[in-house]
Amino acid sequence: MVGALESILGGHIVSGVASVPVGSVRDFNNGRKVRIMEGAAHNLPDQPALCAAEEILSVCRGAGEGEVVVAVISGGGSALLPCPIPGVTLDEKRTVTELLSKAGANIKELNTFRKFISQTKGGKLAEAAYPAQMVGLILSDVIGDPLDTIASGPTTPTRTTHHDIITLTEKYNLSQSLPQSIQNILSRDRNQTRGTESTRETVPIENGSYKHVHNVIVGSNRLATEAAAAKAESVGYRAVVWSHSVQGEARLLGEVFATLAHCAVESGLRSAVSELRKTPSFVNLIRENPAMARDFDHLKGKLARIAEDMGRPCDFCLISGGEPIVTVTGDGKGGRNQELALAFSVKHHQLKQESGSPAGPCECVLVSLGTDGQDGPTDAAGALGHSSILTTATAQGLDGEESLRRNDSHSFFSALDGGQYLLRTGLTGTNVMDIHCLLFTSIHP
Repeated sequence: MVGALESILGGHIVSGVASVPVGSVRDFNNGRKVRIMEGAAHNLPDQPALCAAEEILSVCRGAGEGEVVVAVISGGGSALLPCPIPGVTLDEKRTVTELLSKAGANIKELNTFRKFISQTKGGKLAEAAYPAQMVGLILSDVIGDPLDTIASGPTTPTRTTHHDIITLTEKYNLSQSLPQSIQNILSRDRNQTRGTESTRETVPIENGSYKHVHNVIVGSNRLATEAAAAKAESVGYRAVVWSHSVQGEARLLGEVFATLAHCAVESGLRSAVSELRKTPSFVNLIRENPAMARDFDHLKGKLARIAEDMGRPCDFCLISGGEPIVTVTGDGKGGRNQELALAFSVKHHQLKQESGSPAGPCECVLVSLGTDGQDGPTDAAGALGHSSILTTATAQGLDGEESLRRNDSHSFFSALDGGQYLLRTGLTGTNVMDIHCLLFTSIHP
C-alpha cells in the first residue's frame, strides 16, 4: 500500500512512517520518503512495533492545519500499532490479548479492549493529527467492514466505556487474571468513559465520524472471495460464494464443510443442503451468526440451480470467507485455518468410513488459508484438507484426532509427508481475513 501511494503521490509526500510485519520488506527504504519499520513478529505486538507506533504518533502530532495526513491501514494493524496508555506496559497489553484470545473472544471483543488501553486505537491517531486533514485508505479484515473495528479503528471515534470492559472481562471470567495495572484503571470509576480528555472535546465529530477525516474501504473479503470465484471459473470450475461473513469455531466450520462434501458426492447438492441443516455442527455454527444463516438461505437457491445442471457436483467450487476462531483448550501449536483443514479431514474420513460407500465420481479437497500469508504463530498461510490424510497419518504414526484435541494442527501437518499439505505463501502484504475453497474434482478413469 505504501509503495502504491508513493508511486501515485510522488513528490507531494513530505515524510512518513509505516509499520509493517517482520520479513515483508526488502530494500524498501532506499530513496523513499516513507520510512519502513518492521515489527509484530508472528502477528504479535512487540518492541519494534511499539517504536514504529510512537514514530507514527509523532508524525501525526506534528501535522498542522492545511496539511493532509494519509493513513494506510490494513488487517494486522492492531499488532503493528501498539502504544499502550501510560501505566500499562506492552507485555501487559499482550497478556490481555492472549487471555481473551484463548478464552474465545472474537475480533470485535479483542479490539474493544485494545482501544481502551491504547494511545492510537479508537480514533486517537486521528485526534493526534487534528487540525490537519486525514484520509484513511483501509483494507478490511473484519466481517461487515466496520471502520471502528478494523485495526481497532485508529481513525474512527470510539464509545468504549469502563462498563464495556468490565462486561467483557466478566463474560470470559478474567477479572482476577488481568494485570494489576489494568485492574487499577477499571476500579477508579466503573461508569467513566475512558478517553474523554480535552483532545476529544476539541476534535469535531459529526454523525459519528470525525469532520477532519475521510475514510475509504479499498479492499475487503467480499472482493477476495469474488476474485477467487472468478479464478475458479477461469480454470473450469462452476463456482459459488456461500458467504464472506463466516464466524464461529473453526473446528465446527471444518465439520460443516466435510458433511456438505460427503453428502453432495453421495446424493447430490440438493440433498446435501437438506441434510446439512440437521447436523449439530451446522446448528451450533449459525446459532449466533445470523448473517451466515441468511447467506446459507441464499446459497440453497444457488445450489438448487446448479444441481439441476450437474446432479453430483463434479468440477464445482464452493467458496466462503471470514474469520473463524479457535477456543484453545490444548497445548499444541496451530492456526485457525490449519485447525479447520484438520477438522475437515478428520470428519470427512469418519463419514466415509461410516457409510462404507465406494469411491464416488469426484474427489473433495478443502483449501483454507489466511490472505496475509500467516496463520496464527506459524510460518504457514493455511493447509489442505482431504479424507485420505488420516489414513496416511496413521501409517506415519500420527494421530489426527488427538492433534485436533490438543489444538496442534501445525505440528500435525508439519510432520505429515514432510509438510506437503501446508500452504506456505510467505507474507502477502495484505490482509482481508481468510478464504475457504471446497473443491469437487472429477475422477477420470
